[in-house]
Amino acid sequence: MSEGLVMNDVFLSCKGVEKTFVKNGRKTEVLRGINMELKQGEMCAILGQSGVGKSTLLHVLGTLEPATGGKLIYNGEDVRSYSAARLARFRNESLGFIFQFHYLLQEFTALENVLMPALVSGEPKERYETMAKDLLDEVDLAHRMDHRPGELSGGEQQRVAVARALIMNPKLVLADEPMGNLDSENASRVKKILIDLNESRGVTLALVTHDHEVADDFPRKIVMRDGRIVSK
Repeated sequence: MSEGLVMNDVFLSCKGVEKTFVKNGRKTEVLRGINMELKQGEMCAILGQSGVGKSTLLHVLGTLEPATGGKLIYNGEDVRSYSAARLARFRNESLGFIFQFHYLLQEFTALENVLMPALVSGEPKERYETMAKDLLDEVDLAHRMDHRPGELSGGEQQRVAVARALIMNPKLVLADEPMGNLDSENASRVKKILIDLNESRGVTLALVTHDHEVADDFPRKIVMRDGRIVSK
């Protein structure tokens, strides 16, 4: 966490958050009354075996999936009450996402991919171009910014995705198994970059993993089992 930043302000609060999926008339409870808080500048790992609801929780926290119950409060406001347009704007401006698969656009360069969230929001390219170049430099890809994803290794593509997640200066970055498809060397490199960015920029980071070795490098662990938080 950056020097001088005090983690005393709750940025995110979940109160009784539930998520139920319905298919062919059958209900499946995936999240069962999630209660948790994240403070500004905090870094935590959401840990648990496959199928316990980790990724679903991350998607609900990121407003990619709507909760079916409870409150999801950001900066004192329940975002479940937002209109679709306001929620989309909040998601693009306040949250950054890193997934197991990088989801880069193949026809665009690394620099253009990093700029994409700003362009989607209607911002002029010139306003964010210097920042995008600086971010690529921070993830050691300044020399590859004009390359397209097909010309980059898997580890390089994921580092582009990390830079893209930060281009809008989000208050919270949500990462879903971001090292899951990487070899051990690249996984260690991406993890170190995320930890360094948390420390240098004070970005709140929540990372989903089933890997205890990954979670051990995070100061806080939120452990899930059967759709519930059992330790936080």
